[in-house]
Amino acid sequence: MITAEGLRDLLEVRLLNERQAIVWGAKKSAGKSLNYIRQINDKMDLLNLEKNADVKKYLKLNQLFHFAVYNLSQNKVLMNTIEAHWLQAGPVLSLRRKEPKFVPGHHNHREIIDQLEKGNGLAAADALERNIMEAHEQIFAILDKSDLKDRAGNRVPA
Repeated sequence: MITAEGLRDLLEVRLLNERQAIVWGAKKSAGKSLNYIRQINDKMDLLNLEKNADVKKYLKLNQLFHFAVYNLSQNKVLMNTIEAHWLQAGPVLSLRRKEPKFVPGHHNHREIIDQLEKGNGLAAADALERNIMEAHEQIFAILDKSDLKDRAGNRVPA
């Protein structure tokens, strides 16, 4: 069972690794067209998030988008680390699916792509961080409504 504290720790580590992947990826993708990543994002735009099936598809496309971006770094060790963190975060992040109104969180994706194509790794990493933080804010709000406990079994605010 993950606690709010554990999720915050995981978030900090994810941000370090995923920002680094973006910075390295920007160096390798500068001046290149990232149309295949744009196409993933375009598919996310077209989904009807009123349908549960499309929410599941949205979350899969979101993961595909992020991993396509991180793979630009061409660093297998970093990719394995990011994948391990996503496996830990996945079950908690999927709580968003159960909310009565699913709120999409990919409006920063276009900026990430644009900045990567320009080779501006720091700006792309900043857009990525906003993207990740918005998703986590939604999760913390969901957890705050639940009966979240720390490792000692005490109720804690998210």
